[in-house]
Amino acid sequence: MLSSLMYVSKRSANCHQEEVIDIFRSSERNNKKANITGILLYSDTLFIHYLEGDFDQINQLYDKIKTDYRHKHIFIIEIIPVKERKFPDHPMIIRSFNLQNSIFWHLLDNEDAKSLQSILEQYSQTGDKILSMIERILYLH
Repeated sequence: MLSSLMYVSKRSANCHQEEVIDIFRSSERNNKKANITGILLYSDTLFIHYLEGDFDQINQLYDKIKTDYRHKHIFIIEIIPVKERKFPDHPMIIRSFNLQNSIFWHLLDNEDAKSLQSILEQYSQTGDKILSMIERILYLH
C-alpha cells in the first residue's frame, strides 16, 4: 500500500554538513532500491523529513532512522495511505533552510509560518499543513 510518513527531529550537535551530505547520498542510493521518494529539509538544528513508498518499506526505513545518532527527539507527524506520490521522480530531494533568516520567514505565508513555529515549539501539527509548507519551500528555491 502506498503510504507517506512525515517526521520532525532535532539535528544532533555532532551532525556536521558533511554528514548531511552523506545522508543525502545514502538516501538517494538506498531509496532508489526500495522505491522510496521524498524530501528532507534541514536547518542547523532541525530535520523535517517526508517519505513516500510502500508502507513496509518506509516503516523499515523509519526504524533505521530512529537509531541514527544524527537525529534525536524524533516525532512522527503522520503516517497515512496516499493515492499518489508528491515527489515521484526523486528518491531524495534535500533543501536547507535557516530559521534565523528573516528572508526565510517572509517566503512563507502567515499560515505556513505559524505551522512551522508550532512544530518548533511543540512538534505537533497536521501533516497536510507541513507538506504544503514543504512544497512551497521546495518551489521557492
